Amino acid sequence: MTRWARVVNTARAEIMDTAYLYQILERGAIFGAGLDVFDPEPPDPAGLPQDVPNLILTPHVGFHTDEVDKVFRIAGENILAFAAGEARNVLS
Repeated sequence: MTRWARVVNTARAEIMDTAYLYQILERGAIFGAGLDVFDPEPPDPAGLPQDVPNLILTPHVGFHTDEVDKVFRIAGENILAFAAGEARNVLS
């Protein structure tokens, strides 16, 4: 057993066997895990382990920061401006 091992999956839920992961977490075979991707997305809360203290589950929106929101806002404004025939944030 590798009780110091940690698993973090922020890529795709399909790349790992989460049912097996939950089993080894419950046995204490690894230190812990953190997941923010699920299959299906969004997950059915009834299908998620509820009493596994070494498991952290987060929604797949961890990258949404104020800075990212600003970038999305600027991109949206650029699209609307382009549709209206206006040039914005043009690199020459």
